[in-house]
Amino acid sequence: MNFYIGITDQAWFDYLSSLSPPPDEVNFWQPSGKTTFRALQPGELFLFKLHSLNEGRNSILLRSDKHKLFDKGYLTITPKLHTEVSRRIKEEFDNGGYYFMFHGKKINRPLQPVDQPSIEFLNWYNNKIFKA
Repeated sequence: MNFYIGITDQAWFDYLSSLSPPPDEVNFWQPSGKTTFRALQPGELFLFKLHSLNEGRNSILLRSDKHKLFDKGYLTITPKLHTEVSRRIKEEFDNGGYYFMFHGKKINRPLQPVDQPSIEFLNWYNNKIFKA
């Protein structure tokens, strides 16, 4: 299977995301100066990669298993930067006892304020996603 990756910047990504209705197609070119263009064939994937600097702004670095629990709403970080584990892990899966030892533990706050998670986001996540 062939697939192609297009690297774009934040401004172009935001522009494409803002279009309504979204475009059916987007044309690309090679910065190398080649002018030949080949349309993708049905079934060939084109993936976008957002070019950005590595930065921790509004990020929470979690081990992969905890990250999955966070994504599914079973683990959260409170605005005071304590972890909470949903009791629904036990109720829904009859499992997860290992993670309850992390309940109430304080996470390390990044030194630079710009690297700290957004309190606004944590409040939103706790109200909308976390399965309390």
